[in-house]
Amino acid sequence: MKKQSLVLFSISSLFVILGVAALHAQTFDHEIRANVPFRFMVGNQTLPTGAYRVTRIDDQGVLLIKSSDSGTSAIVNTHATSFKGPQNDTALLFNRYGDHYFLSQVWTVGEVSGEQLPKSKMEREVAMARNAAQPDEQILIAGL
Repeated sequence: MKKQSLVLFSISSLFVILGVAALHAQTFDHEIRANVPFRFMVGNQTLPTGAYRVTRIDDQGVLLIKSSDSGTSAIVNTHATSFKGPQNDTALLFNRYGDHYFLSQVWTVGEVSGEQLPKSKMEREVAMARNAAQPDEQILIAGL
């Protein structure tokens, strides 16, 4: 009886290890690299200009946005947004209000859905101060 319990424990441990490995592999499948030529906000955190890596860190839409230059990073919860068809490009979409930029969406080539970031308190305040229902401009930064 003790022998069977040990075997079951070993098999269940193997499934846990394989599950963690699969999640880790999936994270790298969704990495986007992009050069952002302006300071921007993710949530209430300002990130500097430079090269970035955007990685999905779980299946619930949590993204890690990390500067390759300074190491500055932000973690944000997103929700799925759908498109009319598969995306032709991998890209980051920013909302611009005057000289304030906010990361808004993350698109991956070939996917029919992407990641929508919720408007932060700061973005709502900037839009209200400018009396703008819509951003002045939406800027698309191509990613790799």
